[in-house]
Amino acid sequence: MDMNRGYGCGFIVSYGTMNSTRILDQNTTNFHHFSYFHRVNSIPNNSCRSKLIMNLNLNDYSSVISALQSTSITPVSSYSPTPIESPPSNALTIDSITISLETLISETSHSNIYLGFLTHFGDLTSFEYIQRLKPHFEPLKKSNTRLILIGIGNLQQAHKFCELLEIPTDSIYCDTHASCYKALELYPGFAFDQKERINPYIRLLAMLVGIGSPGTLKAVIGGYFGNLNKPVDFWTKSAMKIVNSELFDVLGKGYTRPFEIATIRLQNMIDILPRWSELSPEDPQLLTQQGATFVINSESKSIDFVHRDSGILAYANIEDAIAKAIKSE
Repeated sequence: MDMNRGYGCGFIVSYGTMNSTRILDQNTTNFHHFSYFHRVNSIPNNSCRSKLIMNLNLNDYSSVISALQSTSITPVSSYSPTPIESPPSNALTIDSITISLETLISETSHSNIYLGFLTHFGDLTSFEYIQRLKPHFEPLKKSNTRLILIGIGNLQQAHKFCELLEIPTDSIYCDTHASCYKALELYPGFAFDQKERINPYIRLLAMLVGIGSPGTLKAVIGGYFGNLNKPVDFWTKSAMKIVNSELFDVLGKGYTRPFEIATIRLQNMIDILPRWSELSPEDPQLLTQQGATFVINSESKSIDFVHRDSGILAYANIEDAIAKAIKSE
């Protein structure tokens, strides 16, 4: 295939070559040199490349803490809807309470911190991430690991998100303007440099078909075809609502079955689309903002696991992150 005729964003490994740059490998905690190629009609050559580049070392605890010093988040547990008629003068309003994420991390009494940056509260990635993580809530608690999950949106949206996924609010926080994401240089999505010229929904649609969104097509295709070499995704049983998960047993057991994950994604779309205006961010430019996952050892002040999401559904291997959190207890 002629790479020069392709459209979108991609990258090829190029160790120590000209015009290479340092970015975080999506599957490990190592840094490599990558050389980028892309061609998109009417989009300047640096529109994808500049935002895949990162200057911040996400493996370094001090760098991460320093970057987060000026950021704040809102605990969803503080949510209390203001009555429509005659609210009291001291009524809690949306986004009225904020706390420092840097302080939350540095002053924790827990041995470890599992820190997950979701995408926005109306995104398929956020829904699936929580569904996959939910069975691990209790094991994390027993291992003295503090769970901190941050999503993009306001308190009302975050509360609705928790309600739909049937999860407690005590570990969920919202970042209305994605200030933490920007501070950590997390990937803002395809052609973000051209946000003034390209409608955010066009950028989002491009990412949904894999343009400027490495890992998306692989995740989507895997949801339909399954994987004989991958152990069964046990989280699907608790997440499946629209059909009985045992129906997939006719296709066998002990592996990820065809259409199993795709069915959950369809279910999530059914939940999201009618509530899009309720769940999507106030700033549509944040529709393409991607997240990350960290496991932080609070005692040694080190980062034991980090994954910077490269695109839609290209989130961390949660089982690997959990293993790091529990093992480092």
